[in-house]
Amino acid sequence: MDTNKKLDIILEGQQKGVTWTCLKHDISRTLYYKWLNRYKENGINGLSSTKQNFVPANKTSQEIEKKILELVKQYPTYGPLSIKYLTDEIGYNISSSCIYNVLKRHNLTRRAQRLQFTAKRHNVSKEIFPPFETLESGNCLLFWLIDCGKFNDTKRLYTYNVYEAKSGICCTRIYDSLSYTYVKELLMDVAIPVAQTLHFNLKLFGILPNPLMKNTKQLIEEFENIFDDFGYNVNVHFLDDCNDRSSLRHLQNEHSKKCLAYLLPLLKKGLPIDQLKTHIQDFVLKYNSEYKLHFESDYHTPLEHHHFLTDTKPVLPLWAYIYRPY
Repeated sequence: MDTNKKLDIILEGQQKGVTWTCLKHDISRTLYYKWLNRYKENGINGLSSTKQNFVPANKTSQEIEKKILELVKQYPTYGPLSIKYLTDEIGYNISSSCIYNVLKRHNLTRRAQRLQFTAKRHNVSKEIFPPFETLESGNCLLFWLIDCGKFNDTKRLYTYNVYEAKSGICCTRIYDSLSYTYVKELLMDVAIPVAQTLHFNLKLFGILPNPLMKNTKQLIEEFENIFDDFGYNVNVHFLDDCNDRSSLRHLQNEHSKKCLAYLLPLLKKGLPIDQLKTHIQDFVLKYNSEYKLHFESDYHTPLEHHHFLTDTKPVLPLWAYIYRPY
């Protein structure tokens, strides 16, 4: 793919959202952010394909096939076109149809087959969730639901919350039903892009008890794949029996109180859900950048506290992700 096309995709992702853009162009989010980081560092020249120093004249089809299979092992969620973009980056001129034929010969045309090929085991987490005090800012995202009660006397409203355990940075959306799809949207459209912008070193995703999700091998695998697509190697934990459950529950309760205190007066006004969504986005912005919280011996906003702990600054307008329509 030429450099101008890559730049067009980068700009489209910033305007219309990375997830939508990657689906449109059949590329992974990992590849998108790889191009984006190169563009930030070196401008348009950073988008040129990285060529090998030389390509042996006697390169055999077996050698090319081996390289394709190595990429499949490294990126099992990628299809033929995404793998082609990777081969372009390392200097192999291979068509997507050629890659598909290699996958077909090895029974790897389906994503499930490629995941099995990698021999990556997605077991229900048996490791103990690490002590809260050992976590660093940007290490751990937590997820929980808040039941806000009935909306207009007919529907119940729920806030879906992803919360960084040490800094308190949060991403919240509101919906009028329970759906696993909403959790995925919150992660892919908001929480993980924010984590990347703030240079989080994500290692853990903790799910507090809720009526929507149960501790299953399939669900753990799905969450791990979501983080894998963004380039994170994250361990997923259901925190039903976590040793630090009281500490995590305290974080949940403190954030939930602030969220409900903001939301309940709006519910009493009978605002339509589209307006409530906008108000929740306003709350998330203020909570992260204006609300001073007590951290050990000082008061910081969550964003300030993360910068204080990690000495990092956001590169892109962080809140563009928060205000994405849904």
